[in-house]
Amino acid sequence: MVSLVATVVLLFAGVQLSVPMLIPSRPGHQVPIRIESSSYSSLASASGPGWMVHEQDEHTCDAGSRNFAGRVNISDTKSMFFWFFESRQRPNERPVTVWLNGGPGASSTSGMYGEVGPCTINKDHDGTVFSEYSWTNHSNLLIIDQPAGVGLSTVRGALPAGLLEASADFEATLKVILENILPQYASNPLYIAGESYGGQYVPYFAADIVRHQKESSPHRLLNTPLAGIILVNALVDNSWLSLGQYELFCTDNEPNVLRFNETVCDAMAAAAPECERLGALCRTSDDPYICLAAAEFCMENLDIYFQAEVDALRRSPYDFRRDCPDPPLCGVGDNGMGSTEKFLNRPEIQTRLGFDSPVNFIPINFDMNTLWASNPAIFLPATKYLTYLLDGGNRLHSFGARNVGGEHSNASVAAAASVPVLVINGEYDVGCNAPGTLLTYDHLPWHGQAAFRATRSLDPWYWTDVNGQVHKGGLWKGAASGTLAIATVHDAGHMAPGDQRGAVAALFGRWIAGSGSLG
Repeated sequence: MVSLVATVVLLFAGVQLSVPMLIPSRPGHQVPIRIESSSYSSLASASGPGWMVHEQDEHTCDAGSRNFAGRVNISDTKSMFFWFFESRQRPNERPVTVWLNGGPGASSTSGMYGEVGPCTINKDHDGTVFSEYSWTNHSNLLIIDQPAGVGLSTVRGALPAGLLEASADFEATLKVILENILPQYASNPLYIAGESYGGQYVPYFAADIVRHQKESSPHRLLNTPLAGIILVNALVDNSWLSLGQYELFCTDNEPNVLRFNETVCDAMAAAAPECERLGALCRTSDDPYICLAAAEFCMENLDIYFQAEVDALRRSPYDFRRDCPDPPLCGVGDNGMGSTEKFLNRPEIQTRLGFDSPVNFIPINFDMNTLWASNPAIFLPATKYLTYLLDGGNRLHSFGARNVGGEHSNASVAAAASVPVLVINGEYDVGCNAPGTLLTYDHLPWHGQAAFRATRSLDPWYWTDVNGQVHKGGLWKGAASGTLAIATVHDAGHMAPGDQRGAVAALFGRWIAGSGSLG
């Protein structure tokens, strides 16, 4: 396939520049199109002030659609790696979904191969395999390794130290990609999805995007509407997740695989009121040290019992059906795929991705993880940002030191355009467990809280595989407005999109299509 390269005029730092711009093709087909193999030299590439991008082929990802990997230099010391995949169907009509893995310090490129992307890595770690079940069946997909220093994104000097810096870097990266590199997608609806610690990244980043657009900030995304956020097995509020372990291990509620004895359950029940009280104090004070104290109490009096199972190598905190022979990372990514680390450190792969010199790719930057974990701010809940988004960028509740909106009446909040939220949870995750997640959103203050919490029962949702077989995917409940929906995923742990690729991809597609109901 011959690539199309056009010339456009960009404004950068007040100087008018003429640079090459990639114009991806526009397949109008209703079924995935497989790109034929082409020589590396014939693939498109382009560069501009502070950015470069290279078209990819099946050597780096057998994607079934055109895709482009590149880097954005957001400062003299930070270079952000991204990978953009066109949707397999009508990409010009489809939204753009950003995928972020958590950590902090986990590479989103690993999540692309292992969970949501259009290809996986073969068992020999030297090639890729087309994936039938990809989020690109429904949306354009943008992968960003962030913060700087994670995955294939690089930093010279100090690592980013927290969400404030990471959010500014994320928005700057997104702005260059959508306004300079791929402006044909700048006005498409934008979704931001995150997993695990992505429950902190995504609400914070999304709230900043909305706030900057409302304030007409020079840093804002000019023409990109934020259509919603997606939180997958997400860490939003530590205290509710600790409290959720009682329901997970001391009741007959599904999945009811592991049951603690009566003595342990009595001790957990006795500690629950104080954990809940401290969690509420954390949320109202927005004080990192109060939140640290709350997390310590809840962990020492509720989480400790399952942690004993992990320490004994019997159970994984990411999927408690599995053992944990090598903690702390056990029971995740066990999907028969080859190693992302081995594949992405192959010199020929890095060359195709546009690197002139080797980059040491590691799936998780533990130095960054340790740095962020040493700051009590890591225990602050993200609930205030979710309230802000669900209330359409208006603020009814105290946000502590970081005010992200002004005071408004109930009527004005109800009339504001909410940013919809989809929450997905694998049923066998412990650290970000489904009962605790349901508690989080039942207690989340927003204008639709009363009606959402009043919906007690969860209904089944279904999906259809490529052979036409219908499967029960899990359970769900949602606000009548479609603004907030929570879905559990059967037979899945912490990495639900990887454990159940077909089910979660179908759920994602149904939600962004705007059907309102997931059933």
